[in-house]
Amino acid sequence: MCLINFIKWLKYSVCAYLVSYVMGYAENGINGIRRYIFKAHKNDFAVAVAKYTVKTLSVGKFYLLGEINSSQVENTMTTAHSYMNEHYGVRDISSNVNYAAIPKWFGSFASPVTIFIETYSLGSIKNMNGIIHEFIHLGWNVPAESGETQRIRFFDEAFTSYFEMRVMEYLLKDYNPVNVDVYKNQLNRYDGNVPIIDFGKHGYGDLSYTIGAICLYKLSEFVGIDVFEKATRTFLEKYKDTPVNMEIFCNEYIKLCDKPELEQFFKDWIYTTNGPKSLLESYKCE
Repeated sequence: MCLINFIKWLKYSVCAYLVSYVMGYAENGINGIRRYIFKAHKNDFAVAVAKYTVKTLSVGKFYLLGEINSSQVENTMTTAHSYMNEHYGVRDISSNVNYAAIPKWFGSFASPVTIFIETYSLGSIKNMNGIIHEFIHLGWNVPAESGETQRIRFFDEAFTSYFEMRVMEYLLKDYNPVNVDVYKNQLNRYDGNVPIIDFGKHGYGDLSYTIGAICLYKLSEFVGIDVFEKATRTFLEKYKDTPVNMEIFCNEYIKLCDKPELEQFFKDWIYTTNGPKSLLESYKCE
């Protein structure tokens, strides 16, 4: 074993031992309030350590830093799951999923067994878009080809953010899904002349949360929501285990939606910035 590999092995072994030790200590509990360390995945050292109170709901186990409206959380998550199953394909998300609260600004994220969620997301239905977003990641994404395509973040974050829009629309009738102000604020940090296809090359993947999702929203309006949902169910099922790229995505939707005019749509929204720029221009005129 070379020195570098030995150091890597030693580092992993020490970390694994510490995690195991703390988890064993945590299970003893302290006056009914336990200290938990969450290890997100076998080879992922994403952890959260805090004094948590535990609440078990039908949708999973919640490790909380404060009080929550349990019935509101349970009803909202159940509704979100039912909506996604009905519109984008049935996924049997385990009720054994853990939800670990973390402080605001740490950034929510999901692993195969645990959703780390910022505390404010559990405060009201309006703020639950964060936990809904991470929940969707557990079942309704297709893998992207490695490299630049993966760095575009379209097949994980654009799709998930679009699904989040639709679920929030369903939950809150006055919800504004296409929040152009958020996109405009993001553009202060990015070059607005870079199209989606080049996000990976320029490190602009964060824009897929906004303009990528808006692209899918406009696509659903262009072909019709029923056609879009049927095409998306087929796309997600066909490629659930097969890495895809933007060319595959465009060709599949042109075929599945049976709409040749989509070639121009994708040219405007994926391969150039004509679509996003026209959106911003129309927004200025409102």
